Amino acid sequence: MKSALLCLLRGCEWEGREVLEVGRERLLHQCCRRCGAHRYAAAAELP
Repeated sequence: MKSALLCLLRGCEWEGREVLEVGRERLLHQCCRRCGAHRYAAAAELP
């Protein structure tokens, strides 16, 4: 609970987990170090 509240106040601390290829797009799967939330972001800038 405390870490989730901290994320609400300051924002999550995202770190990359894995790159997924969906069709012609590459997505970076990210996870918050504090609260464990997940998100997917465009990975176009990755080599």
